[in-house]
Amino acid sequence: MSATAAVARRPATYGNLQHAALSAFWFGSNFLWLPLTTVLIQAQVDSVVPKGLQNTAIGVAVILATRTLTHWFLSLYMANDPTLWVLSLLQGLAFQGWRATGGRDVA
Repeated sequence: MSATAAVARRPATYGNLQHAALSAFWFGSNFLWLPLTTVLIQAQVDSVVPKGLQNTAIGVAVILATRTLTHWFLSLYMANDPTLWVLSLLQGLAFQGWRATGGRDVA
């Protein structure tokens, strides 16, 4: 029997100091990026996008970022205000049609 086979390896564990160091790293990272994303990017949007389209521009940016990071398909129509009016109108017409049938399932 060799000497290396006789030595049992202990599982790797993190002590309190390693946990504190990891927590300090994440705290520092969030301390850096949180003001960047909430204050500086909004200031850049204010200077680049016209006043009436800022919410739409931020919505488009969030949709494109979600598409890129998660590979989910999200339509840009979700960020368009007139589209919401059209979808609301279609939903209202569909509900009115359903209500006119007495609320029965139409199959």
